[in-house]
Amino acid sequence: MHWNLWDPKSSTKELAKINKNFLKFLHGYLYLRFTPEYIDFLDKTKKRLTKLKGGLPQSVDEMTSRWYSRSHHSKVLTAPQAKDLVTLEEEVHLHQLEQVLPFDKAINIVLTNPDQIAVTDCPCRELVANPCGPLDVCLVVGEPLASFVLDHKVRNARKISQDEAANLLERERERGRIHTAWFKDALGERFYAICNCCRCCCAGLKAYLDYDVKMVVSSGYTAEINDDCDVCGRCQEACFFGAVRLDQELKRPKVTVERDMCMGCGLCLDACPQGAISLKLDPNKPKPLEVKKTHPKTSS
Repeated sequence: MHWNLWDPKSSTKELAKINKNFLKFLHGYLYLRFTPEYIDFLDKTKKRLTKLKGGLPQSVDEMTSRWYSRSHHSKVLTAPQAKDLVTLEEEVHLHQLEQVLPFDKAINIVLTNPDQIAVTDCPCRELVANPCGPLDVCLVVGEPLASFVLDHKVRNARKISQDEAANLLERERERGRIHTAWFKDALGERFYAICNCCRCCCAGLKAYLDYDVKMVVSSGYTAEINDDCDVCGRCQEACFFGAVRLDQELKRPKVTVERDMCMGCGLCLDACPQGAISLKLDPNKPKPLEVKKTHPKTSS
């Protein structure tokens, strides 16, 4: 594998500027350039630690899970929230968003030239033997990160317009994928990408669901079922998180939502033919990532 860390590309220099020290820059550089290899290494490391759990001190297991979630994590987005992030009309600089994400790192949204968007192949799907398609579903938003993946031709990166990004989100939603906004400490402690995830391929969702690594947080909403529900079961099939339950033992079968498990993605809402599901703001969840409401000047 040929690569040159000391290349003259301006996007590499800009990546160095948004990090606080050389080690963070190097970490971010390697992550962006070789994301599949990075994810594969972390996944194998976590699996090894899990196998050793019987003899592994709980404090060590908690420490590794904490490191994973604090250094690299995501927030579930509803369809409108995701669209807002790729259709901003001006720069956004939001810092220390404790009210949005319950983490002490990577909690900034600094979007310079938000209309600069690159789509790349999904690094998680590259690691799966028979991945879901299509591969080109990851959106890197804003500078200098969009230019970096384009300059280095990362995972077939290509530039797309805001309209194309919005259409991509809509197409992936129709395929039953959820949108997640990703944050990383080694990329300037900020939001950098929107992934359009499926349960079977996404390494982040697998870490959260299979290994209880707290690296995915709720959209801030919870699904609610109304009286129009005919208990068809499509919402349960659509839910990645096992939050929708069908109780058919009752005289009148009903659908219920486990509030603590619901991530507020809205896939159940999309799947319901009766329009019997809505997303309600949940005061017990982290506040929504609604950029145009938080930063109203961006609204059209």
